Amino acid sequence: LAKKVSEYPSENFVFIHADSLGVDADVKRFRSQIINELSKWIPFDEIKFKELLFYSRSKFDNDSINRLGHALSAQSGNVLIIASEDPPVISETLMDVHSLSKKFNVKVFGYPILRELENLDPKYFFDLDLQMFTPWWIDYSRSEIKQFNADFRTKFLTEPSEISFAWQGYDIAYYFISGLSLHGKEFIKNPSVHRPSLLHNDFDFVRKNEGDGFENQKLYLIHFTKDFEIKLMDEKKAVRQ
Repeated sequence: LAKKVSEYPSENFVFIHADSLGVDADVKRFRSQIINELSKWIPFDEIKFKELLFYSRSKFDNDSINRLGHALSAQSGNVLIIASEDPPVISETLMDVHSLSKKFNVKVFGYPILRELENLDPKYFFDLDLQMFTPWWIDYSRSEIKQFNADFRTKFLTEPSEISFAWQGYDIAYYFISGLSLHGKEFIKNPSVHRPSLLHNDFDFVRKNEGDGFENQKLYLIHFTKDFEIKLMDEKKAVRQ
């Protein structure tokens, strides 16, 4: 995510978080990663980076949107980064950004949990031309997806939602059972030897050090367009501004 936002080095960055005590190590690390990535493309003193501590509307009422408005620039584009997984922080921030987007040029980035919010009107995502990383992606044009939906509908008289455990359960079981069957102990030591075509996820298990466990680091970059489409982005074609 830090690498992705650094594709816009000349824009005004607004880093939004709720770490009022300054003790959240993840927020600190994320902030440092963004600055480091930007520093690879422009001199440090040319980076336009503002930090905005989130306060709920119940505390500041209309001043919450005014605080955000003062952090934005009318002379350049604005990249807003929501460094929180707290639904109220994300929801209220997106509502404020949506109101200000008529006046300011904004791009919004956040953690993958953005896509799981159920109390937020999806229209905000499309209106804001939002891009986000997500650990899953379903291409409904694929024959395997159509067949899975058909089989599921026959058995349960409905189709699974995009975040259903039906997709995850199938992919996890298929990945590990087939990996063990085909590669045996080699699969346990080196999961990258096995890359089957899955439905909902794609696993990229890596570990930092020899004694560490493996962690799936695969994320998809998706784009909610103003034409009300959700598109999978090709990160290899990213062009720096």
